[in-house]
Amino acid sequence: MAAQIARLPSGVHILAFWRVSVLGLAGLGAWLAMAVLRKYGFGHRGPVLDYVVVWSGARLALQGAAASAYDNNVIGPVQRAAVDMVAPGIYPYFYPPIALLLFAPLALLPYGASFLLFTAGQWAFLVSQLRRLLPAPWPLSTMIAAPAALVSLGIGQNGCLTAALMAAACGTIERRPSLAGAALGCIAFKPHLAVLVPIALALGRQWRALAAATAVVAALTVASLVFGLAPWLNFVAGSAKASAVMRDFSSLWPKLISPFAALRLAGTPLWVAYCGQAAAAGTAVLSLVRCRNAQRAWQIVVMAAATLLISPYLYDYDLPLSLVPVAMVVAAGQRGGWLAGEKLVCALVFAAPLLARPLATIANLGLMPLVSLALLAITVRRARVDTARFSGPDAIPMR
Repeated sequence: MAAQIARLPSGVHILAFWRVSVLGLAGLGAWLAMAVLRKYGFGHRGPVLDYVVVWSGARLALQGAAASAYDNNVIGPVQRAAVDMVAPGIYPYFYPPIALLLFAPLALLPYGASFLLFTAGQWAFLVSQLRRLLPAPWPLSTMIAAPAALVSLGIGQNGCLTAALMAAACGTIERRPSLAGAALGCIAFKPHLAVLVPIALALGRQWRALAAATAVVAALTVASLVFGLAPWLNFVAGSAKASAVMRDFSSLWPKLISPFAALRLAGTPLWVAYCGQAAAAGTAVLSLVRCRNAQRAWQIVVMAAATLLISPYLYDYDLPLSLVPVAMVVAAGQRGGWLAGEKLVCALVFAAPLLARPLATIANLGLMPLVSLALLAITVRRARVDTARFSGPDAIPMR
């Protein structure tokens, strides 16, 4: 992507600035990682980050108290014992019991070591899967330092994991659809990001992938019953609380990137915000309908872009998902020439995570839905153009 931007007027200077910026972001990420390592090492304690939610819930599950993960009075002391959290700080647990099952092995390690392993592991997973979509080395190095990934990793979130699973599905759907479906099924640990999976696979008549995704979700659900039925009942009750938190706590809206949050920041009534969210979700589904006959990989990519508009409960740490359509659009532009507006939108998507929360906090401007709509638009157009131009699995080279 940087090499293509360099062809613009004064391209040499733009490319030099781009490289310095990317190296600076990479250096900042490395410095923060070293700072955490120096302070906490591989001990039992660690920084106060969102990851404490995942670890503390998994620790309770290993202790045979999975249902208590949804009880703030129980999970709170576990979190405070693991991090430098000032009482009565608490990070509520809103994940389904599937997440308790998937992340339980991480709680076998002390919090500090577990955090470093989880962060490095999902970052490496994402980079390896983006490498399949981006054959050129320089765009990949840009993705490695992408602000979306650094923001998510920097606060201990799992946005890079969901993006990596989506990228893995994109890279394998042509030749190994069952494996792609299994990767998509694993996204069920964040169900609001998996809403479009069955719709997209059914519209695209990708039955093997749909069967594999369904089987994985069913297997994980049944396996999670090892913790009993109580965690599922508590999860359902907690989901209603999560909805209320999103609706009523204005301090959270700058962190959200959904149309709902943008409209609430702008001061619109609640019903207008919900209508705007519904319109965005309808647009997302319509994009899948328009690309139902596109190449399979592009169907997955369009689904990734559409997911950024489907749920009101979407935070800026979920933005690594945007790297999947950006990677595919960049690769297509390098391979067959860029379409109008693609460079600009890719650059906006790349930089947006650095600007979204400050703008929302200072100026009450929620611009991310517009950026997400632009990304969806260029992804749909590119999917249709490439499908018309090429045919067969070799149209989209994967490594």
